[in-house]
Amino acid sequence: MSFPSRLGSHAGCLGRMLRCCGVDPARLAHDGPGSGFIVLARACMACTQVEACRRWLDAAAPDSRREPPDFCPNAERLRGAAGTAI
Repeated sequence: MSFPSRLGSHAGCLGRMLRCCGVDPARLAHDGPGSGFIVLARACMACTQVEACRRWLDAAAPDSRREPPDFCPNAERLRGAAGTAI
């Protein structure tokens, strides 16, 4: 998969994952360099579980808030960014 294709597929999953886990991407973007959104995006880009991620996201009810899946390299970060355990 080319880098632009990988970037597009992972970015789409990351956006959906943030919404599903109740994380405000705007707040993350203001956390400063080296933290927040950048850290999440880097871990997402390195992830090899994009198909499992899509299936997990597709199985979520619209507008539902869920705990991130254990296979996600950002699971702990998402839990922390959401502010509380779900």
